[in-house]
Amino acid sequence: MDNNDPRLSHPFDLALPPPALEETECPARQADLLEAAITTSALNRQRVDDAEFFSQPSSSRRLSHYRDIYQRSDRHSAINLLTRRQKIDWSSSDYHISNQDHRLLWGIPHQYLDMIVCVSRDIGLGILLPNERNHTFTFQFDFQQPHRQFSAKFAKLGFDAKSSFLWVGKSPSHDDVFVAWAPIESLTEAGDQVEVGLCTGKTNLSQEHYRITGCIGG
Repeated sequence: MDNNDPRLSHPFDLALPPPALEETECPARQADLLEAAITTSALNRQRVDDAEFFSQPSSSRRLSHYRDIYQRSDRHSAINLLTRRQKIDWSSSDYHISNQDHRLLWGIPHQYLDMIVCVSRDIGLGILLPNERNHTFTFQFDFQQPHRQFSAKFAKLGFDAKSSFLWVGKSPSHDDVFVAWAPIESLTEAGDQVEVGLCTGKTNLSQEHYRITGCIGG
């Protein structure tokens, strides 16, 4: 045992070694019993300290309050903050802006995601439409490439991808768009139980389903 161990600066109870050490067939070493007593005492102190800390009422401060302390290099106030529970009110910060604010212009001309899969929650092509009014939005359907495979192997679809997908084009942001023939069970709770990325064969549609989709789309 290191005499400089900071845990030795606090009292500890020698009666605290866990029963597992006491019930072994071979007597435990004194060093192991001492280590167990010191460690258990330290954990108990931590639990007490945590309970006392979280039982304190919290004080709410605006984010600008902490900024002012930092800019003034006010060490005394900074140390005092550590002795009480603090709740940061960031909602009133100048740096917090609602995502509906008219000053924001959302656009993603470039993205570096390895994969993003958007799955409709209902039947239809509504997932293609922008979230806001855009009278210039267009989508060109392409039903001439039925051989293309759906390869998002980590997608949570709720059904087996085999013989279920038809590639129909690219979105204005150049993302692949597929129409899926999904079983009705995928729209129920049963779909939540299907493992991620389940695919037991090629994903392109059967000839029958391909012709039906082409007639609907055409």
